Amino acid sequence: MAEVEEVQVDGDSSDGASLYNSSVQKDVTPKDILSLAKGILGVAALLALVSCGVYVYLPENPASKEVFEYAKTILPPIVTLVIGFYFRSTTEE
Repeated sequence: MAEVEEVQVDGDSSDGASLYNSSVQKDVTPKDILSLAKGILGVAALLALVSCGVYVYLPENPASKEVFEYAKTILPPIVTLVIGFYFRSTTEE
């Protein structure tokens, strides 16, 4: 039977059980949220443009229609989710 050896990954941990170092964590700024939103919305826009372009230039190809229909179905909820996350109402209790 193999022997189990205890390995300490985090040098700051006293018991060796924690893999998370809280001193590395940084606060999320509005600029970080905007960068994330711009990235996700940019990728969504790119996917929409590519699927629309393929559908326009290859209308006889059934795969292009399926990709366009899939993009038309899946992209609006993703865009709505990102915009809702970015413009969420923040209330302090």
